[in-house]
Amino acid sequence: AGGNSIAVGNFEIRLPFTGPRKLSLIPLNILPTDLNLFFDIGLAFNNFKEFNPEEINVKPRKPIMSAGASIRVNLFGAIVLEPYFALPLNVPKESRNWTFGLNFVPGW
Repeated sequence: AGGNSIAVGNFEIRLPFTGPRKLSLIPLNILPTDLNLFFDIGLAFNNFKEFNPEEINVKPRKPIMSAGASIRVNLFGAIVLEPYFALPLNVPKESRNWTFGLNFVPGW
């Protein structure tokens, strides 16, 4: 079920992997990267009445959640490539599968 409004949240732990000597595990100024662990949550809704359990004929909404890991690679300050693996947490355990994706983000 969709909606015309959204609420989203994200928690990340980032570890500078390669980059400047003082900040990263591996000093390498050519290709700065960071490793990330994340948890995401989101909810689409139409009206705040959907959150009131006393409302009649309103189906309660459940948030979508996922957790995973990624690595961000800065390519010359022009674009960031971020391959990731994410696990959806709202599906039954027997049908959960890791999902691979790739984000392209301008700049660092």
